[in-house]
Amino acid sequence: MMGMSGMLLGVLMMFATRAYLNRSSRRNRIIELIWGTNNEWHNGKPFDFVVANFIIPSSTFTAWRMKNGLTTQRQRSAGSFAFPALHQNKNYRALLNEFSAFAAWEAAKAIIFFASFSALILGIGLDKGWW
Repeated sequence: MMGMSGMLLGVLMMFATRAYLNRSSRRNRIIELIWGTNNEWHNGKPFDFVVANFIIPSSTFTAWRMKNGLTTQRQRSAGSFAFPALHQNKNYRALLNEFSAFAAWEAAKAIIFFASFSALILGIGLDKGWW
């Protein structure tokens, strides 16, 4: 029960994330910090479900890694392949500072998903007699 309700909460959070990213007045700023200004999202293309819930949150995780020094040698010199503007002018710090509530939201969403998926697997395993 806990696993399924957590998964449902996570899915609802995903829809809220997509709505926020597509309707926010600060939308162009987050795109500018991650990819720069020469891309289709900065020109008005809406985020789809996958980009809004997997690509953008992974940029906040990458920014957190860069801020805390958990970067690879290549990232120190050339940044990230997926997020070309994130390392320029310390944009990773700006992303985490300006969008701190969004970064916390994404971290909470990831924790809820992991915990509920673990609880779901544990519950199924106990029901089926796997352990």
